[in-house]
Amino acid sequence: MAICRCLHRSRAIRDCSHRVTGATGILLFYSQLDASKKLRIRPNRRRSTCLAEKEMSADVVSTCKAIVVRREEEARRQRKLESKEETEGRKADEMGARLAAMEEKMELIYRSLLASRREGEDKL
Repeated sequence: MAICRCLHRSRAIRDCSHRVTGATGILLFYSQLDASKKLRIRPNRRRSTCLAEKEMSADVVSTCKAIVVRREEEARRQRKLESKEETEGRKADEMGARLAAMEEKMELIYRSLLASRREGEDKL
């Protein structure tokens, strides 16, 4: 652990580690956790893993779960909003097409009225 601590103190190695792992802390949600909620790992203990839920305090686990749930809800809301925008965009396109068709019909009616008016004037 002392080697890791020494390496982590080096800014260049720490930045490289952050780029490779995408994490800015040891835990996945390190930057999101309160300072009072810490993971205690006992590396010399038998059958110890870094991801053992029993070794994490309930506060850390519940906070991590809450973060995941919040992110999932945000992603779901974003997808729903994008879907709604897409639907509204399609409706706007349909309305535009209907408006263009209506304009064409009105133009045809106007031209036929002008033509019939000219025919009526020619007869007189």
